[in-house]
Amino acid sequence: MTTCAATATRSEELRGEPASTPVFLATMGTVAAHTARATFATNLFAAGGVAVVAAGPTDGVESVLAAYNGEKVVCPAGPDAAYAEWGTALATALRDAGATHVIIAGKPIDGVDDSCAMGVNALTFLTTTREKLA
Repeated sequence: MTTCAATATRSEELRGEPASTPVFLATMGTVAAHTARATFATNLFAAGGVAVVAAGPTDGVESVLAAYNGEKVVCPAGPDAAYAEWGTALATALRDAGATHVIIAGKPIDGVDDSCAMGVNALTFLTTTREKLA
């Protein structure tokens, strides 16, 4: 079996047995500001049978925390400017609120455990994420 075929088969297996808990998509900023990265992350998680619960439009750490419901795995998703301004503070606040694994949508920043961006090994990323959700 080729590598691509094996990856596709494994992805199908993951989708066939969806994760029992979702990832909290900690969307940062307006819908227009976070849509690109939030959509990328949502689609990547879906490829591995992982649902997301999104915060929706937010304007800072407190508004994201208001939407947070104790999910173990969280994924901040927003523009670079928001990451620079309040990304690390958000990751810290989410950990303080109960998150155990923080994945940033985009390039890694301080205070996160993992990242998802173009070029990520999707199967490895999804397998790790599902382990953290278990």
